Amino acid sequence: MDDHVEKCRSLRDELLRWKEGIGPSANFKKPFSHMTREKAYKKKSPPINSAKLNKILKVDPKNKIIITEPYVTQEDLVKATLPYGLIPPVVAEFKKITVGGAIMGSSLESSAHRFGQFNDPCRSYEILLGNGSIVSTSPQNDPDLFYGVASSFGTLGILLSAEIPLVEAKPYVEVEVQRFISTKEFSKEISLLCQKENRPDYIEGLIFSKNDARILKGRFVDSPKTNVYSQKSHSSPWYYQYVLENDHFTMTTYDYIFRYDRGAFWMGSYALWASLLARFCFENTKFPQSLLKPFIDHKKGKYNQLKTPPYLFRLLAGWAMSSYDLYKLLHQKKEGWFSEQFVIQDFYLPEMNLENYLNFTIENHQIFPIWICPCKGTTTPQWCSPHKGEGMFYDVGIYGWPLEPKNGPIASQELENKAYELGGRKMLYSTNYLSEDQIKKHYALNKLDQLRAKYQAGLFPSFLDKVLK
Repeated sequence: MDDHVEKCRSLRDELLRWKEGIGPSANFKKPFSHMTREKAYKKKSPPINSAKLNKILKVDPKNKIIITEPYVTQEDLVKATLPYGLIPPVVAEFKKITVGGAIMGSSLESSAHRFGQFNDPCRSYEILLGNGSIVSTSPQNDPDLFYGVASSFGTLGILLSAEIPLVEAKPYVEVEVQRFISTKEFSKEISLLCQKENRPDYIEGLIFSKNDARILKGRFVDSPKTNVYSQKSHSSPWYYQYVLENDHFTMTTYDYIFRYDRGAFWMGSYALWASLLARFCFENTKFPQSLLKPFIDHKKGKYNQLKTPPYLFRLLAGWAMSSYDLYKLLHQKKEGWFSEQFVIQDFYLPEMNLENYLNFTIENHQIFPIWICPCKGTTTPQWCSPHKGEGMFYDVGIYGWPLEPKNGPIASQELENKAYELGGRKMLYSTNYLSEDQIKKHYALNKLDQLRAKYQAGLFPSFLDKVLK
C-alpha cells in the first residue's frame, strides 16, 4: 500500500505539472488496448502514465474482497482469487482486459444476468480528479461520481484503485447446450430462463445460422461428470467449434472464464480467408497490386460462412491466436483497416425486441456466429452505460466479415440504426458511426457534463472526443 500511495502521488504531480504547462509535451504510448476505434483523442489527453498502476493491493478471502490497481488484468484477478475458491462476480472473457478498462468502458460476461456489468458489483473507487485531488468514492460517498464513472471512458478522472467483492466458485463449470431451430423459440426460452430463481450460474447464446440457435447454460460443480474439454493445448478446438459438436461437457473454471480468449471469439478464423490475408499483408504496399487483384477481388458468395480452424491450423498457428496477439496485430495495422473490413460491435437490446433485432441481423448481414449475453439492467445514474434501464438487456455481439457488397462501415451503420430504432444502445469501445446529435440523443451527456464541471474534469477529453469517429 505504501508503494501504491507513492505511485498515486507521482501521478498527481505529473498531472499538476502538465496543468501548469511544465510537464511532458508528448503523449506516451500505452502498452495495450482492447479498443477497436482510432484514438485521435490522445492528442488532447494529459500524458499521464497510469500503466504503472498494475498491482493487486489486497486479497481478503474472509471478507471476500479484492482491492486492485486499474492496470491489473482479468487473468491476474482470477489467478489471485481462484485458489481461495473465489472469483469476481463478473470476469471479462479476454485475459488482458484491465480492471480500469472494464470499469471505465463497458464489460460483461455470461454471469451478467445475475450481476450486471463488471462495474456493477464494485464497492468503491479511488480517483484522481482534474484539480489534483485524490478522492474515494462509493455508493455512500459521492455516489454521483461513483456511478458516473461507469462507461465514462476516463472523462471524469483517472482511476487509481477499485474494491471488488468476490463470490464463491467451484473448480469446474458444467456446460449444457440447448438447441433451437428458430430465433423465436430461442428468444422466448432465454427470456424465461433469465427469470427463473434457480437459473444457472452462467447463461449465454450462440446463433450459428437462421435455423441453428443454442443456449449455453453453465453451472459450478465440484468434479466433472461429463467429458472434460481442455484448452491447455494450442491445438485444442476453439470454444465455439467445440460447441458445434458437443451438447454436454465440463471445463475447469479458469478455462471456462477465458473460453473465448483463444481466437478472440472466432475472429482468428478469418486468417483462413486468402483474400483477407492478402489485403492485410500487401494492400497499399510496394507489392505489385496487379498480382494481388485476384485475391482481393475474391467473393465470399451468397452466404458468409465462417471457416472453422482445422487441426493443422490450430497446431501451427494456435500459439499466436490469443486475443492479446490478435489485438496486437490490430494495433500494428492502422485500426481503420479493420473497421473497413469487419463488423466488431456489441448492441444491448431490451428483451421485447431481441427476436426482431436477431432476425434483422440474420436476414441482412449473414454474420455468424452471433453471441448473445443477457445482462441485468441498472437504474443507478450510470448515464452512458449501455444497460441503463430496468429489466434484462441482451447483448448481441456481432463480430465478423459482412455479406458483400457491404463493407464494415455500411454494415455497422445499418446495425447501429436498427438497434437504436428498437430502443437499444451499443457498447462504445468500437468504431462508431453515430453523429454528435445521435450520441446526445441516446446518452445523457448533459448529466455527464454536469459531473465533469462539478469534479473539475476539464483537463480530460470529453465523451464526444472519446467516442466520435
